[in-house]
Parts: sequence; C-alpha cells; structure tokens
Amino acid sequence: MSDFEGVVSDISREINERSSDNKNGISAKELTDIITQNMEHRFGLVNCYPGVEGGECEKVAFFISLSAKKYVGSRRKIGHLTFSQTLTEVVRHMQGRCPDKTYHAILITDNWQPDIYNDWRANLQQIKQNATVDVYMIDFANCNRIKT
Repeated sequence: MSDFEGVVSDISREINERSSDNKNGISAKELTDIITQNMEHRFGLVNCYPGVEGGECEKVAFFISLSAKKYVGSRRKIGHLTFSQTLTEVVRHMQGRCPDKTYHAILITDNWQPDIYNDWRANLQQIKQNATVDVYMIDFANCNRIKT
C-alpha cells in the first residue's frame, strides 16, 4: 500500500464533489488548490501539474490528467493536460528539472492509455530506480491504483 493512497482518495473525493456541483467542470487552478490543501498539512509543499510554473523542486509531485466532460466541462483545453502531455511532464520533471529532488510522483487520470504509457516505459523504469511512481485511475465514485 502506498503512503499516498489515503490522500489520493481524499483528493479524488473532492474533485468529484466539486465537479458535481459545477456543470462547467473543474479548472486547472482548482485542481492545484485541491492538491495543495490536501497535501500541505500532511506532507508539506508539493509540485503540481497542471500548475504554476517555476518554484522549487519538492519531494512529492502530482500530475493530473482529466478529460471527461464531468471534470473539464467547457474548459477542455484551458489548462488541462492530456494523458500524453501528463506523462511528458512526469519525465521532464523527474529526469530533467528535479532529478534526485522529487522522490514521489503521483499521476491521477480518468483516461488510462496503456499504449502511451508503454511509449514512456523505459523512462519510467529509470525514474523508478530512485523514486516511486504511483498511477491512479479516477472515475465518478472511486480512485484506484493501477499496477504498472
């Protein structure tokens, strides 16, 4: 069991609650706020994608890819990342920008695409030599860890 399963469950629940309350979905800024609010008191500062660029490399980074209309509404292209873009950001962050500084990468998606994941498998295996990479599939009621 990952150290982050409880917090990911809380984040998932809040994303689903906010999305249900707003037919326009949830903005990328709101995702960052949810992550920050749930993580600060438990683990301290984190990096979040999508999020604000710049800033220090933190020990934990969240990567969020939501594409269902429930989550993004009419904001489909405003700040949200596709699954492919999210995996690119994982690799850029973990191998390029913050190697040996971020030790936990948590990816939350509603659109698991194994073929795209497999394209990045070699990079992700390299990352896993020094860090953990947890992938979670969010749906309208749950968030379950994907074994990769």
